[in-house]
Amino acid sequence: MKRCLTMIIAVLLLISGCGIFPQEQVYQSAPTLPPNAQEEWKVAYVQRGDMTLRQSVICTYVPVQSETLSFAVSGLLYEEIFVSAGDSVKKGQLLAQLDTSSIEQEMEDCQLQLKLVDLQLEALEENRTLELQRQQLLNADAATIQQVNAQFDLQKKALQDEKEIAQMTLEECKSRISARQLRANFDGTVTYARNIKPGDRSVAGDRVVTVEDSVASIFKAETKYWASVVPGESYTITIKNDSYRAVAVSEKELGIAETEKLEDVSAPVYLKLVDAAPQLEDGDRGMLELVLETREAVLMVPETAVAKAFGKTVVYYEDENGLKSYKNVEIGLTADGMTEILFGLTEGECVIAG
Repeated sequence: MKRCLTMIIAVLLLISGCGIFPQEQVYQSAPTLPPNAQEEWKVAYVQRGDMTLRQSVICTYVPVQSETLSFAVSGLLYEEIFVSAGDSVKKGQLLAQLDTSSIEQEMEDCQLQLKLVDLQLEALEENRTLELQRQQLLNADAATIQQVNAQFDLQKKALQDEKEIAQMTLEECKSRISARQLRANFDGTVTYARNIKPGDRSVAGDRVVTVEDSVASIFKAETKYWASVVPGESYTITIKNDSYRAVAVSEKELGIAETEKLEDVSAPVYLKLVDAAPQLEDGDRGMLELVLETREAVLMVPETAVAKAFGKTVVYYEDENGLKSYKNVEIGLTADGMTEILFGLTEGECVIAG
C-alpha cells in the first residue's frame, strides 16, 4: 500500500513538472497615473477706453531748393570761407573766395590807367581849345583849323582806344575774380561749409558750400494712407531721437503738378517744416506717425484674448466649474495690442488672454 501511494505522488510531481497542469495566474496592479495638473490661464477683464490706430510711414527730407557750390578751378589757395553751417544767407551774398591778390593788382593797374587816360583826354581837349584860339588870333584859314582838329582827333582816338582796352581788361579781371568766388543764388540756410586750413588749395568740383531753402524745405512720403495727411494739419516727424514739427501742404501750394490719388494706392504727400533745420541734408529719412482711426469709450480686450474657432470669432473664459468655455463675439478695431468688442461681452467680464 505504501508502495502504491509513493508511486502516485511521484507521477503527480512528474506531470506538474512537465507543464500539463496550468501554472497559477499572476495579477499586476494598474499603473499609478499622475494627478491632473490644473491648466494655468492668463486672464484679463473687459474694459472701456479709447483706441487709436496708428501707422508709421517713412518720409524723406527734400529741400525745394538746394544748391551745392564748388569752384571750377584747381590749385588755387583758399582766401576765406565767409559762412558756417546754420548761417542764413541772402541771394547774391559772398560765401567763399579763392586767392585773388594778383587779379586785384591787375584791376588796380587798370583803374589807374583809366583815370590817367581820362586826365589825358581832358587835357587834350583843353589843349585843343587853346590851339584853336591861337589859330584864330593868327587869322588861320579854315583848312588850317580843320587840320588842327584832325590832329587832335587822332590823339583822342588813340586815347579812347587805350581806355577801351583798359576797360576790357578790367571786366576780364572782374570775371576772373567772379570765377574765384561763390555766391548764394537764393535766400536760404547754409547746411554745409568746408573747413579750410592755411595753405589749402582748391580742387575743381569739390563741395565747398551747400545752401538750402529752409523756408520751403519739406519731407516727402509715398503712402497709401495719403488721406490721413490733411493740408494745414500739424504732424511730428522723428529722425533718430529728434522730433521736427511739420505742417502738411498740398502740391498746389508747392507749385508742383498735382498727383491723381486713388484709394489703397500709394501717392506722394508733403509736409513743410515749421522751423528751420540746417542740420538736415537732402535725402535724410524720418518717420511720420499717422492717426488712421480713433474710437472713444469702447469695450475692449487684449488682442491675445480673441481667437477663431468653428469658423467664428470667440473669446475663452473659465466657467463656474473651472472649465475652459467660449463665447461668440463681434469685433471692431484692433490697435496697440487691444481689440474692440462690438457684441458678446460686457464691461468687467473676465476672459482668458493667453
